[in-house]
Amino acid sequence: MPVPRRQNSTSVDESWQVLVIRATQWQHLRPEKAWRPIISLALDSPSLSSTAAHDLLLGADGQNPNLRLPALLPPDTHSRSTLVLGVHYQPSGKSTGKGRKRRRLLGATKLPLCDVLAKQAGAIDRCCEVKVAPGVGAGGKKKNTGNGGVKMMSVFLRVRAPTESAGEGSETLVESRNESPFADSTDSNATDSDAHSEVDETPCAPTPLPSGLRRRRRKVKGYFSEDESCSVSCSSDSEGPSPRTPTSTRSRSRTRSRSASRVKFDVFVEDEHMEIYPDQIAPSLLPRVNTLQSTASADSRLSVASVSSRLSGAYDAVTYYRELRDAEHDSHLELVLGRLVREWQYVGATLLAVAALDTTVFGFSSGTLFGMDGFALRALTVSAIASALGLALDAGLLFFYLGADAQKFQALAQSMYPSYFYFALTSRLPLLSALISLLALAAFLLAVAFMAWPSAVLAACGVAGVLVGLQYVVKAGELFGRAVGAGVRSVRGVSGLYASREDAEGSSRPTPAGAELRAAGVTVPPRAGSAPPRPPRAPERGRTGVDVRETREGVWVDLRDS
Repeated sequence: MPVPRRQNSTSVDESWQVLVIRATQWQHLRPEKAWRPIISLALDSPSLSSTAAHDLLLGADGQNPNLRLPALLPPDTHSRSTLVLGVHYQPSGKSTGKGRKRRRLLGATKLPLCDVLAKQAGAIDRCCEVKVAPGVGAGGKKKNTGNGGVKMMSVFLRVRAPTESAGEGSETLVESRNESPFADSTDSNATDSDAHSEVDETPCAPTPLPSGLRRRRRKVKGYFSEDESCSVSCSSDSEGPSPRTPTSTRSRSRTRSRSASRVKFDVFVEDEHMEIYPDQIAPSLLPRVNTLQSTASADSRLSVASVSSRLSGAYDAVTYYRELRDAEHDSHLELVLGRLVREWQYVGATLLAVAALDTTVFGFSSGTLFGMDGFALRALTVSAIASALGLALDAGLLFFYLGADAQKFQALAQSMYPSYFYFALTSRLPLLSALISLLALAAFLLAVAFMAWPSAVLAACGVAGVLVGLQYVVKAGELFGRAVGAGVRSVRGVSGLYASREDAEGSSRPTPAGAELRAAGVTVPPRAGSAPPRPPRAPERGRTGVDVRETREGVWVDLRDS
């Protein structure tokens, strides 16, 4: 079985590529439980033989095992060429020899490449779904469904047109350069330099010399001038021919190529005209940007982007817009549609019950057991209006979308604009109407009960509110306790800081004159000219065993054991 070979990058870009992604609804084509279909790709051209077809063996689940290897069509393929897609079945057996079993064609279809490109351009996943009608099966009969219709196989493929070659791109690039507004000046400079080079390269006729003498030829040394812009501008502004310095052929060609490839710009700096080249642009000549304005504009853009992202997230949370927008296959759309249909059915039943209650209340006479005030009547009216509108919207949505497949659902949801934005909003209106009608009906009942027993209504509402928001109450108490603890710890820290500061100040005070430290068993002699010391008193032994002696110099405390 021929398979597409790996080509280099140049041949791949210049050829038409066909990539088979997967196949669905192919199991019923053969009675075997597990068999693998073979997809063949070829062009509908009499000049091509059957061996030129590309065969691809899919997996048991219908997926392509190698998505990195597309099939390359012949070089003479164009957009109007017809692609022949066939589905084959190869029985299991020997691959070669007499025991090899021939494969059978189960179905084939033809489609132009331009149609495939148009279909995959409009598809969400950029794939083209090709329907293949089944042919004659193994038993010689067509495979039909129970209702008499033929169940067709679907093959999903992707076609890529060839890109421009490198030569064409270079020619296009050259043409675009020649069409630029700087081409005239560049070409003129190049032409002048070419003319000068031709004049320089023309050899001069040698001057005849006397016989027997040989003239030594002077060696020409080339040079390169860095001030090309000045030389170009001076040569263009000069009226007559200027004297030229001979240069070598290589230096002249290098100068001509550099001057032809460079582009001259006119810059006005402080009312002075300057002619500069891109490689001569200095940081001082770059445009100046107001930093404050740019920062303010960037902040405004960021704020707008954050607000829009928050609004988009809120809209996705209350609608199915994200699921519809991210749906890539028909199965995803059918899943979302099924959820919406079930929601509309439940909402319709709820609205019918609310409408019945509102109609019953409207039939009450004025002499009933409970009275109604103005607020109760307004709440009942709002409930009736919301239930009526919700029933109408719910009935319309069920009428259009009940039993619809993915294609019909997509066509109806995107009938006006190619987006699910408006449908996502409309699909949730019945649920919003049911919510409003139920809340209004609850307000009506509470208003009527409040007129009969106000304290009971207030107590019940308070208990219900506390139970519903119990987690918020507990969280608020936890935060309040943490705040109180942090305040107490901060007050303690401040008081301890002041106490330590006072202790440090007391220890750093100077010792007064005449104050001396006394030690047990040390006698301090009296100072000269002072009065004699007083005799010590008799020791006073207290209950604690501490000896206290009072002298003129101070109080002696003896802590020694008696």
